[in-house]
Amino acid sequence: STLFPCDLTIQGPGVLNVAAQASIVCNTGQGCTGVLLKDVVIACAAGPTRIIGPLQLAGSELMAGSMRLVQTTVRDCAAAEEGGSVRVFYNASLSLQEVVITNSTSLQGGGAIAVVGASARVANCTFSRCTARSGGALSMRKFNQDYQITGTQLPALRSTVAIEHSQFLENSAEDGGAWAAEGSTMTISNSTFRANAASGIGGAGKLNSTSTAMLQNSSLEGNAAANNGGAMHLAGSTLTLSASSLAQNS
Repeated sequence: STLFPCDLTIQGPGVLNVAAQASIVCNTGQGCTGVLLKDVVIACAAGPTRIIGPLQLAGSELMAGSMRLVQTTVRDCAAAEEGGSVRVFYNASLSLQEVVITNSTSLQGGGAIAVVGASARVANCTFSRCTARSGGALSMRKFNQDYQITGTQLPALRSTVAIEHSQFLENSAEDGGAWAAEGSTMTISNSTFRANAASGIGGAGKLNSTSTAMLQNSSLEGNAAANNGGAMHLAGSTLTLSASSLAQNS
């Protein structure tokens, strides 16, 4: 059979009410090239925790695929798997511009967003009161060689995330109250992390497994961890701070 390229655009203004187990899934291996949501409110219905979040994008070796959210709000979503609201994996690309994600939960990593062997750009966004086991608002990790999408073994890929002019407020997790990175590369500029909390390590963030991060012109204020790293916790990783402030973390 032949798969013809297609994409999905949802243009507001308007509210998209998402039923308890409903999701938008774009798989480039099945012909989907991308998703665009603009000026939309995505409201997840109450009920049992869904298996996956409402927005999913899977790339492939032949086609990356892209997902763009612009001037959009996502609220009250929850998932058993990574990414309570959004998950992108394997060679896919995510772009968030002027997006608000609030009250989003994952039972694994990334209460709002999970990036797995993919890339993401976050600009002028706010994440608040999101929760997860790792990375209260955002998790990023290497795509493992043994992780399969289509039944074939795929090469490992690092995740790359760029955050600018954004706020992470009152998010929480066991580790990495706002974000957690494993085998990934991230840059953060002109952003604020305030009042995030971890019941374990890394009140604002956690870096491990050869991750690298650069923070420029950003502030980490009033974050807390019950064990170590009220601001951040590093293990086998590299962090560079430039013109950034850490204050009243505990």
